Amino acid sequence: MTKEQHPAMDYKMHNDTYANFIKGCIYSGIVCAILTVWAVIAIAT
Repeated sequence: MTKEQHPAMDYKMHNDTYANFIKGCIYSGIVCAILTVWAVIAIAT
């Protein structure tokens, strides 16, 4: 790997990690929202 390629590779890897982190947060948020709604319904009924 040359020095010219390395920063680009690093940047791409960082972007992929960041994208996966964002996706993970979104999925976690959806799961939390569903659990919260389910809990509210369970308590209300």
